[in-house]
Amino acid sequence: MKRNLRIILALAVAASIAACTKDIDNTTAKPGEDGVTVPVEISASTPGQGETGTRTSIDIDGNTFVTRWSDGDQMAVSYKNASKEGTVPFTYEKASGKFKNSLTAYTGEWTYNAFIPYYASAPTHTSSEKTVFQTTFSNHRTQHGNSFNYLYDPLLATQITTTGAAAGKDDMGNDLNFEFQRLTSILKCKISGGSESQKIKAVLLTSPNETPVSSSFIRSNSSMETTPSTNGVSPLSNVIAVTFEDGTAPSTANAEVYFNMLPATYSGLQIDVITEDGKIAGRKYTTPFNLAAEELTVLNFNNLTFRNVAKPSLVWPDQDINASHKITTTKDADNNTVLTYSAAIEINVPAGIAGLTVDITSQELNAMGITSLDLFNDEAILDAIPYKSELGLDCSTLVQYKKSTLFDITKLVPMIADLGAAMNSEHIFTVNVTDLTGRTTSQPIKFVIPNPTIAYEAGAWNDMANFKLNYVPASAKSVAVQYKTTDETQWHDATVNSTNTLATVTPDFGEFIPTPDWTTLEAANIKPYKRLRENTGIVAGKTYQYKLIVDGTEFTGSNFTVPTVENNALPTLNNTGLSCYTNDNKTAEWWGSGNNYYASSLCKPYAALNCALLKAASGGLVAFVGLAPGNLFTGTFNRPSTNGTVYFGRPYTWQARPKAVKIRYDAKIGVANNGKHGWKIAENQQDYARIFVAIVNWDKTRDVTSGTSSPTGCWDPETTTDPSADGYGGGEIVAYASCWIAQTELTGSLTETEIPFNWYKPEVNPSSAKYSIVISCSTSAYGDYLNGGKNNELYVGDFEWVY
Repeated sequence: MKRNLRIILALAVAASIAACTKDIDNTTAKPGEDGVTVPVEISASTPGQGETGTRTSIDIDGNTFVTRWSDGDQMAVSYKNASKEGTVPFTYEKASGKFKNSLTAYTGEWTYNAFIPYYASAPTHTSSEKTVFQTTFSNHRTQHGNSFNYLYDPLLATQITTTGAAAGKDDMGNDLNFEFQRLTSILKCKISGGSESQKIKAVLLTSPNETPVSSSFIRSNSSMETTPSTNGVSPLSNVIAVTFEDGTAPSTANAEVYFNMLPATYSGLQIDVITEDGKIAGRKYTTPFNLAAEELTVLNFNNLTFRNVAKPSLVWPDQDINASHKITTTKDADNNTVLTYSAAIEINVPAGIAGLTVDITSQELNAMGITSLDLFNDEAILDAIPYKSELGLDCSTLVQYKKSTLFDITKLVPMIADLGAAMNSEHIFTVNVTDLTGRTTSQPIKFVIPNPTIAYEAGAWNDMANFKLNYVPASAKSVAVQYKTTDETQWHDATVNSTNTLATVTPDFGEFIPTPDWTTLEAANIKPYKRLRENTGIVAGKTYQYKLIVDGTEFTGSNFTVPTVENNALPTLNNTGLSCYTNDNKTAEWWGSGNNYYASSLCKPYAALNCALLKAASGGLVAFVGLAPGNLFTGTFNRPSTNGTVYFGRPYTWQARPKAVKIRYDAKIGVANNGKHGWKIAENQQDYARIFVAIVNWDKTRDVTSGTSSPTGCWDPETTTDPSADGYGGGEIVAYASCWIAQTELTGSLTETEIPFNWYKPEVNPSSAKYSIVISCSTSAYGDYLNGGKNNELYVGDFEWVY
C-alpha cells in the first residue's frame, strides 16, 4: 500500500506540472548583448561536394544526388574562447554562398563545433566536459509536398580549433570552412498507382521486431548518441509517421516520401499509405537490405490497392469491455494492494496512433488533481514517475504511431481502493484514441468499488467455520465478523485475519499447565497443551446466522446448518485373522504387533472378552534379554535379527474432531523386575502398562528399534511435539490421549474409560497426511527399554471416538 500511495502522489504532482507546462525558448543569448561582436561568415562543404555531397535540399534522379544549401538554412555553431562560450545559429545566404552571424570580438584560442539543423526550441549547448547538440529526430516527420525536409537530416561537422585567430577565422586568416558528415541513412519511398485526386494524409513506416528506426533526440560530440531512457521509456521507436504541410499533400498517383533512419540492416519494413478520404494501402518489403550512414536507398511501391481503414478499436480479453468491473484486490508478498485480474486492454489502430488520452472520472483521483493522462506526449508526467516499472503503462514512444498497444491499468486501478474510495462508488477511465486519419474512438472503462460480501465455508474440523470476506476496502478502519445460532440472542465474535479476507470460528481451547489429571511418570517433562471446552465453536445440528461489519455497516450472509459428522469406526480387535495375532506383521494393514520368532505370543486374540490379549514374554528364546513386553499398535513390525523395529503410523481420514477416545481394558501389572537398557522404573517398583492415541501430521513413519542393542527412536507424545527432530521419522503431533495403567489384579471384564485429547495444534486437521494416527498399547510403559514386569498382562478391547 505504501508503494501505491507513493505512485499516486507522484501522479498528482505530475498532473499539476502538466497543467502549467508551457513552451520555453532554450536558446542562449546572442553575442553582442553583453559585449562587442563582429560579423562572421562561415563556409560549409564536404569532400566531393556534388553528387555525393552534404545538402539540406536534395533532388534525386534515380539514385543520384544533386546537392545544394537552401536560402535560410541554419546551422548551430558552438564556440568557446577565454572570454566567452555559447551556441548561436548561422543562417545561409544564397547570394554569398555563406552562413552568417556575429561572434565575440576576440583573438586567440577558439574551439568550434557545428551541427545541422539548428532549432530555437531545442536546447543546444556546450558543457565543460563535451560539446552536446540536440536535434529533433523523432518518429513524426513533415514534408512540403514531395520535397525533402532537412530538419530531420542531422549533420555533424569536424571540430575546428585555432591558437591565435580572430572570430570566425582559422589560423591562416581564412573564413572557417566546416566539413559535415551525415549521421543517418536516407530511405526514399516512391509511391504510384493511385489517382491524382486521392491525396495522402500520412505515410507510416514500421520496422518489425521493434528494430528502432528513430530516436526522440540525438546527441553528438565527435559521434552520435541516442538519449537514454526516461523512467523506463526509451526514446527509440520502430515507427516513423510522415505527414504533409497544409495544402501540400501529394497524390497517390505520384508521391516521394523521405525517411532519415538509423543505420542498420532491415528486413520486413512495412509501408502504409493513408489517404485523406480514409483509405489505406500497405506493403511489406521482405528483402533484407542494409541502410548505411550517408547512403540513399530507393524503394518503389507501385500499384497499391486501397481499402477502407478501420477506426481505432479496443478489446479487453476475457472481459466485457462495456460492463462495470468490480475492483477486487488482494495483498502481494510485500503487502501491496493488487488487482485480482488483468486490466490490460488491447488497442488496435490500423492507421497508426496519433493521439492517446485518458479522461478520469473518480472522486478520489480527481480530488488529487488527477483528471486526465496524455499517454501520447505528456513528458511532464513521464518525467515524474516510471510508467513501465511502477504503473505498467505504455506511453510516449511506446505508443506513438503504433498500430497496436496495451492500455494496462492493472497496477493503477487498485490505487483507488488504497485511497479509501467509498463502497459502490464508480470510477471511469475514458480512453480516447485518435489515428492518423483524424478519427477518434472513445471507450469508457468502468470500475466499481463493490459492497463487501461474506460467505460461509466449512473449517478444518467439524467444530470450526471459515467466513470468506470479499471486497472489504483496504481503507476500512474497523472490520468485524459475528455469528450466533438462530435460537440465541447473543452474538459471538469470529477472528478476522490481518488482510480482512478470512474470518475463523474455532472452539475454545483452555490452556493447561502441565499438571496432568491422569497417571504418568513424566509429569515434570510434560509439554503444555490445550483441551477442548464443552459447547464451544460450531455445534453440530445447529443453524447459524452471521454478519460482516465494516466501519459500522452490516452485510449479512445466508444461514447455514452444521451437519452431524463422525469419523469412521476404528477396526475391531474381535477378528482372529488380524496380522497382529500372527508373526507376519511386515505388511499389517492396520493393527500390528511384535510377534516374532523369539516371542510369538506377545499379542493374541482372547475370545472370552472379544479382545486382544497382550502378554509379556520372559523365558525361552527371550531369556538373553530378560523381557519382551506384550504390545499392539497401528503400524508394521520387522525383526530381521535380535533387534526389531516398529514403524508407527497409519493413514486415517479425519472428519470430526473427537474430544476423547473411549478405551476398554483389563490388566494385571506387577513390579518392574527387568532393566536390560536401564531402569526407567526402579527395580521392584510398581510397573505401568500404557495406552495412547496420537493424532499426527506425518510424511513418514516413526521408526523405533529395540532388542539386544540400545533402543533408538523412542518417543512419547506427552513430552515432545515433534518426534522427527532426532532423525527417526515422524513429524508434527496434533493431539494425543494417554493412559497409564497400574492395576495389579484382573477383574475378569473390560473396564471402560474415556481419555481426553490434549491438543498441541488444534487448528490442524491432518486428513491429507500420509500418516495421521498412532495407537500404541504395551504391557510395560517403558517396554522399548526392556524395562518392566515379566508377568504383565493387558487385555485391550475396541476403541471408540467420543465427541
